[in-house]
Amino acid sequence: MTYKIEVDFDVYRELMIRRTRESMTFNNVIAELLGLAHQEVPPVESVGYRLRGTWTPTASANDLLIGVLQTLAMENPDFLPQLAAHANARARTRVYLSQNRNDLYPGRPDLTHFSSEITPGWYVGTNISNQQKIQLLRNACEVAGITYGVDLVITIDPSTPSANAACATD
Repeated sequence: MTYKIEVDFDVYRELMIRRTRESMTFNNVIAELLGLAHQEVPPVESVGYRLRGTWTPTASANDLLIGVLQTLAMENPDFLPQLAAHANARARTRVYLSQNRNDLYPGRPDLTHFSSEITPGWYVGTNISNQQKIQLLRNACEVAGITYGVDLVITIDPSTPSANAACATD
């Protein structure tokens, strides 16, 4: 059985600092601080992704998107150009991924700060819905030759089990 607790930012920051590995949950950190012998609790109720069996917790859905794209880009230098060229990796009027930050929000330079650099010279727009993030991740899996829902499983909204179930299926 698990319980949710609220902590202020300083406590959260200390918990993050005390994680000795990415797979370490806040429960593990607290148990260690309290000197409790414990078995690692799987990070079921946090935002993050499992890529080929390795769990990576993230602070937000945007960090999840960026983390997956960065990991896949490090594995294959042609990944980002191929994803950018993928027919479904764009909206009706704009692209989600580009080498030019201004292409992400055409006619809206005020929104360019809603983008993140994935690798040097490649940007992803982050002012998109979680459903659009999921679709972009599905496209990324196609390009990378991995199976969404098997090789990549995401937890994008831990408070909505139905959203996560949709993420974990293909």
